[in-house]
Amino acid sequence: MLTNIVVFVCVYIGAGWTIRIQYGILVILLLSILSFFIGAGTGFSSENLSSNLTPQWSPQFSFFTVFALFFPAVTGIMAGVNMSGDLKDPARSIPNGTFAAIGVSGLIYVALTVVLAAVVPRAELLGEGFVMKDYAFSPALVYAGVFCATLSFSPQQHDGCATHSSSCCP
Repeated sequence: MLTNIVVFVCVYIGAGWTIRIQYGILVILLLSILSFFIGAGTGFSSENLSSNLTPQWSPQFSFFTVFALFFPAVTGIMAGVNMSGDLKDPARSIPNGTFAAIGVSGLIYVALTVVLAAVVPRAELLGEGFVMKDYAFSPALVYAGVFCATLSFSPQQHDGCATHSSSCCP
């Protein structure tokens, strides 16, 4: 509840304030990803990588359950559309920003997938644990990254909602 109130106040102050907060969140997210790569970099195993390259679907883990985990991660790309009114040239900036967001997030997901496959044994990947924190240089940074990834979506949606409702309901 407190987080929602803080986000509402930031959005009420204006989009510029929200964007400044997003830069701080971005720094924490990048540090979180870097922490994982540094920590996991020492445990690379070609045996793990080769055994994790092929899918082994089961009733518990099917393509659709894995897709359900991945899909929410890419819905934040639409946040740029919510801020289209703040752009100097939306017709050019929105497609460029959307493709750049898809490319960067795709590269990050592929890199995380390959590193996890090379470092973590399959049995551990299929377990109930949060394996990224177990292999990170700083588990606290990974927790902070997860929190910030969740938190980053809220200001964007509040700002988009305020922008669209003010244009529809003067």
